[in-house]
Amino acid sequence: MRRDQHRLRHIARNLLRHSAPASTIAGSMAAATRAHAAMLRDAGTTAFRPVAQAEQPPFDFRADLLLVAALVPTAPLRATFPDIALLSAGGRAPLVAWFSRVCESCYRAAGNIHCTRAEGEGAYAELTLLLPLRDGRCFVPHIAASSALSQRLAHAYYGMPKALVPATFGDHGGRLRARIAQSSLAGRRVGGRTPLTAVARATLPRWGSWQACFPSGGRVRVRLPWVDGVELVRLGKARLAPHPPWLPDPARPLGLGVLLAGARMRLLPPQEVPWPSVPAADSLRDGGNNEPSGGQQSGAPSGQGGQCQPAGRS
Repeated sequence: MRRDQHRLRHIARNLLRHSAPASTIAGSMAAATRAHAAMLRDAGTTAFRPVAQAEQPPFDFRADLLLVAALVPTAPLRATFPDIALLSAGGRAPLVAWFSRVCESCYRAAGNIHCTRAEGEGAYAELTLLLPLRDGRCFVPHIAASSALSQRLAHAYYGMPKALVPATFGDHGGRLRARIAQSSLAGRRVGGRTPLTAVARATLPRWGSWQACFPSGGRVRVRLPWVDGVELVRLGKARLAPHPPWLPDPARPLGLGVLLAGARMRLLPPQEVPWPSVPAADSLRDGGNNEPSGGQQSGAPSGQGGQCQPAGRS
């Protein structure tokens, strides 16, 4: 028994030493969550409701998205989220993860469109974990990103469970490497031409929209009307390890992923807030920088620094 206790203490010390930077940064997430809860209490409600910020939706992004999938046990999921109608079979549920390299973010403020490619604000890496539901929606129990601005807006408008963590996503000669907190991925692009890009461009304008919901009760509708290219990625080492109660052990993704390079994505305004009408999805092909009536774009740097290149290569 003493030997086991000593071993557990040794493991705990190593874990704390290894994760100290992430836990320090995660303190800001807890503070933001408490602040949002306080705002809800002041409003006399405990259910999630959007809290307006100076930066207003819709939010537009230019990013490279690497989609991977894994099968995870349903028992911990059902124990943690008993009211969620998960899509599952044989004690397993599909888990979809996307590793994102966001190159540019845009929001509205004072009648203008503001775009930023600053590292840690508009340019950052992110990991999103989704569970398909029986009704066709997605349940998102975990998001982690390296942008404090993205985290704050995600909490305020949509109630997203987004943590602020150290994160990187790089492309080195066709080799993709990502590390988001304790989750990591390494893969290589599969060479050769495929019809995936043509198929995606034909279907996304009509079908590239879906709704996601979060444990807080918040929800968001997402549009993805355009990609510069679609490629297959053969995965090497990969692990999804957010370590929540619903996924106690790291998940190993399947061996093949899909890269959506130069994707244009928009988060629509929350339905509870009477925001102005959202421009047509086709306007996102220009990166979401269309000027609203009577406004002008500001804050968008010139040049190609930090911007996603065609076919996702940088």
